[in-house]
Amino acid sequence: MAEGGSHWSLLAFGRNSNKFVHHDSSSRCMNQYHSKQVYKVTLPYTASNTNYEECPNTPKQVNGYACGVYVLAIARVICEWYASSGTQDADTLWFSRLEQVSPSAVSEMLKIFWG
Repeated sequence: MAEGGSHWSLLAFGRNSNKFVHHDSSSRCMNQYHSKQVYKVTLPYTASNTNYEECPNTPKQVNGYACGVYVLAIARVICEWYASSGTQDADTLWFSRLEQVSPSAVSEMLKIFWG
């Protein structure tokens, strides 16, 4: 974990599947408790059959500081999935596209951010 002591993860909602999916790049799923709390708080605003899932194949970071970049990379994959076929793949969601979020892809994003 970065020296600042915080960790970023992503809780995404698929409206067509009525599912919240938590993506945590930490090997320990550090934000699972908090993501479930957000899920519970938002339930009154969603359909009655809304579910929560920890994404089992979320790419894991290989260092203690790139969690925010992983969040951005995963969010980008989700947006690209939705723009291309999101309304058709409600059952499988974006999980098959997560392979695009690799340590080398994240490293390239870091190079862009750092200049």
